[in-house]
Amino acid sequence: MRESIGGTFLIKIMIVFIVIYNSVLAIAVNYAMAFRVKNKAVDLLEQYEGCKGANDKILAYLNSVGYYRVDLTNQSKIDITPMPVTNNNRQGYYYVVTTFISFDFPFVGEFLTVPIKGETKIIYGISNDDAMCP
Repeated sequence: MRESIGGTFLIKIMIVFIVIYNSVLAIAVNYAMAFRVKNKAVDLLEQYEGCKGANDKILAYLNSVGYYRVDLTNQSKIDITPMPVTNNNRQGYYYVVTTFISFDFPFVGEFLTVPIKGETKIIYGISNDDAMCP
C-alpha cells in the first residue's frame, strides 16, 4: 500500500512540473511574437517615414503572422503613438509602438496584460496629417 501512495504522489509531482514547463514555453512564444511584431512595425514606420505610408503594410503584417492580441480597452492590436519633437528649429516625429501580451484563461478570464514598447528614430519633414495613425 505504501508503494502505491508513493507512486501516485510522484505522478502528481511530474504532472505539476509538466504544466509549469508548458506554461513557461507558452509565455516565451507569446513574448517572442509580440516582440517580433513590435520590431517589424518600428522597421516599417522608419522605412516609409511615417504612419500614412506604413499603416497598410503594418496591418497586412499583423494579419499574416496571426497576431490577435488586444490592449486593455479591447480596441486595437497595436498602439502607435506619434510624439512631436523640435530639434534645432526642425520639426519631426518619433513613434512609440506598443504591442501587448495578454494572459486570458477560460475560467479566470484576463488577469494580466503586459505591454512591450519600442521607439523609432526621429523622422523629420513629415506633416501632421502624415504623422497621425488611424
